[in-house]
Amino acid sequence: MSFVKTMLESMSDNSLIFIALAIAILSFASSLYWGASVSKHFEKADGSGLKKMTYYWLDISYTLFVATISMFPLFGMLGTVVSLIGLGNVFQTDSADMTGIKSEFFLALTSTAWGIIFSLIFKFVNAIVQPFIENQIDKAKKALKI
Repeated sequence: MSFVKTMLESMSDNSLIFIALAIAILSFASSLYWGASVSKHFEKADGSGLKKMTYYWLDISYTLFVATISMFPLFGMLGTVVSLIGLGNVFQTDSADMTGIKSEFFLALTSTAWGIIFSLIFKFVNAIVQPFIENQIDKAKKALKI
């Protein structure tokens, strides 16, 4: 139980990871929306401009989603490095107090943990939706002859 409490308390210190989380959620929702649009609009013979736009938005949003998933561990490591650099600054001051050392070390560990947690969650989500999204991209490419 203390792990969950500790991680929740560290949320404000790990803002980069939570910005990436927002981007991942938005791009995931966008991918699902555009995937459903391809499924719906590509059954009709007309509207090639709409079809092309739908295909490109699906491709862009899914690519952004997959890229964001790979960024979570990187943001976690960045938070760790930044925190450890801050820890070095604490040691250089004349009054290196334990509170500053603990807070920087705590931030280093929690940023890594958040990066790993979100990466695992979204890798799992991607494994579930990837066949649908890629099927819709292939369907659009065949219809548009890309």
